[in-house]
Order: sequence, then structure tokens, then C-alpha cells
Amino acid sequence: MRLPEGTRLIRDAQTSPPGFTVLDTGSPPRYRFRIDPMVVEKLVSSPQEQVSEHLKAVDSQKAGWTLVSQRTLKVGEADAAELWTSRALDDGTVAVMGWIVVQVGPASFLTFSAMTVGSNMATAQRAMDDSVSTLAFINNQELGARAASRNQSARSLLERIQDTECLRSLAASDDLWYRIWQPGPDGRPGEIGYLRQATMLAPRAAVDNLAQEPDAKTGPGSREGLLVRLQSRTLLAPDGSAVSDTDARYWVALDRSEELWSVVVTDRANGKVRSIARSGIRPRVTSAEPVPALVVSETAPKTKEGNTRRWSPPVDQYLTQAESLLQGRLAKVLDIASMDTALYCYDGRLQSVPQRIERWRRTGTGWTIETSTLLDAPPAIATYADDGSLIKRIDPGGTITERIAPTALMERWRALGLPTGESQR
Repeated sequence: MRLPEGTRLIRDAQTSPPGFTVLDTGSPPRYRFRIDPMVVEKLVSSPQEQVSEHLKAVDSQKAGWTLVSQRTLKVGEADAAELWTSRALDDGTVAVMGWIVVQVGPASFLTFSAMTVGSNMATAQRAMDDSVSTLAFINNQELGARAASRNQSARSLLERIQDTECLRSLAASDDLWYRIWQPGPDGRPGEIGYLRQATMLAPRAAVDNLAQEPDAKTGPGSREGLLVRLQSRTLLAPDGSAVSDTDARYWVALDRSEELWSVVVTDRANGKVRSIARSGIRPRVTSAEPVPALVVSETAPKTKEGNTRRWSPPVDQYLTQAESLLQGRLAKVLDIASMDTALYCYDGRLQSVPQRIERWRRTGTGWTIETSTLLDAPPAIATYADDGSLIKRIDPGGTITERIAPTALMERWRALGLPTGESQR
């Protein structure tokens, strides 16, 4: 089932079988709805019967709830019924509750129960109806077959990337700039930050040594690889009085035998500057370490204090950081038309290496790639041009990363009175 845009899914670990809450991420949230299994005592029942019994129970409580709407519907091949009721509260607010019951067995159902207020009822009803309309029931055998197919697609993809010339061809001559923003509660765009991306062939020393230009001629530092450099500025305060600047370099050997990255985050607020350094390394395979671990460290330069974490993701399904930033280019180089896959990749926001469920699709003008870390979670949707470069990405929370000319970006920020950070670049 696809969840509504701008929502997040929360699993209730306290119930068995588990239930879920779908929460609108707006500020304040406009609605929420629960998803729960339900088994009744009767040997055979129907959604219509369950709705009728629910109405009788509500009437018997004399709580002032009134019927707003009621209907029967089909969800795929399954029978379903929908009910909406409202009640005026003492403070003048109109509370609204919605209920959809979908039949999954003779006496078993999947229920969706919404809570909102009268002014948001149309939004909540549309969100829940649209989400339920995408519901599909899949047995465990089919789920297993789909998972196996995604895993095999991932292995096949990485085998094709293994070709040294594949990664070499991902290097681009032009830097790409992106505006990062999110629609506000009033619909007007709100600036979050910007991002500059550069992709090039470079020796490992380009990450090993950030203090000076690399000039390593021999040794491990001279090993050639693909380097993706990201420079970004994020607003920590809407007026730009506090910002966070990031300089990140992600390197992978052309034969994918090792990777290395370095990220320096510098926060500037109230005349104070605070930096944090993060690094990641996945060394080459050796007889001592046939399955090398991915090691990620974080330190505060002044205190030298930090923490280190290790993971050993499946090598045949592991996507490096540099590759994950160039998926559209991979789709172009490998001429991928359609693919459902499952890849492991480090996620800095989650600080873990989750399995990413992805759908790659060729469009008339490029590609779209949908990525989520849960089968039923809203995906991030990325749109790529015909040359494989990212045009736009919409994250589940509503944040938009969108291509923009650097001059247009700087003009926009100056007009808004925001610090462009040109002196830091």
C-alpha cells in the first residue's frame, strides 16, 4: 500500500499483531489514521455488517456523534465499507472520525480509523481513500519470490558496475547546483539550503588529505578512483543567522575494491564556529579480512572525542556512497529500462546500513528512481534527465532538492537576505 505524501509510518510495537499509525507531517498535523487487523467472533461477517454494528454501538453511547457519510466499495477484489462521523466539542471544534473496513477473510478484516477536525476532513478523507485504493494483499510465498527477485537484480546490477570502465564513465565535466526547499503551511516555498555536486576521476589522496591539494605519485594514495564532492549550506535559522556548511568527499576505486569518504560539517551561529568530522572506509579484501567491514567514525576536531561503528553488509548487494549519488548516471551508462532491486547502502541520517527497496523506471525524458527503506513506507522519488543527471528529488517528508543555475540560486538568496557563503566556497 502506498501511503499519502507528507506522512510517516509509525509501527506500534506494543500490539500483537502489530498496528501502525500514519501521521501527517505538517505543522501542526492535519490528521492521523490507524491501520489494525481485526478478527470478529462470528464465523462469517462482512464489512457492511461491521459498520452497522459500529454505528449501533456509537448510538448507544449517546456521545453526540452524527453520521456524515457511509458507503460500500471495492478495494481490488475485496469488499469494503466506509463510515465518517462527527461531533461538536464544547470549545466549538468539530471532531471527525473515519473508518474503513476491508475484508481479508470470512471473519477477518483490515481496518483504517482516521481522526481529524471538521476543517481538515476533506483532506483526511482524500488521503485515506487514496491510500486504501492502492492496497494489495500478497501471500508469503509471493512476497518471498519478489524479495528473491529484487536481491538477484541487485547482484546483477553490481556485477555490471564491477567493470572498471563503468565507473570511469560516470565522471562529469560540469558541476551541478541544487536548491533545497520545502513548501510551508501556507503553500509558499521555504528555503532549507543548497548543494553543489562535482564528479571527477581522482586519486585516493583527494580524500586522505583535505588540507592540501593531493600530489601523491605512488603508494595507496595514488590509486585512481571516482570522486563525488558535495558542498552544501543548510539554514539552521530561517533568517540565515545560523548556518551549517558541509564539505563531503566520497571516493570509490574504479574496480570497487575499496571506498573512502570524509565529511566535515561546520556550524556557524552567534559568532561561534563548531565542526564535526565524519569518515568512512571499506578497505580492500585481504586474506586476513575476506569480508571487509564498513567503518564509520565521527569526531569533534577540538576534543578528538568520537565514536566508531562497524557493519559488514553483503558485498554482492552493497552500493558505495559515490555510486548512490550517481544512480541516474548508472541507469544511463548501463541502459536500464526497468528494474526492481534491493541494495544495501550507508544512510548518514539513519546512521545505519539499511536495505533500500528501489524501483528504476525509464521515462520518455530520462529515469525515475523510487527509494524506500520499508516496503510500505513512502518513497523518495528522484527524477533524472536523459544524461542521467539529477533534476529533482522529493523526500517523504516533503523536502525538495531541485536543479538550479548557480547565478539564479545566488540571486534568490541575496533577494531574501540570506548569507550565500560564497566566501567559504
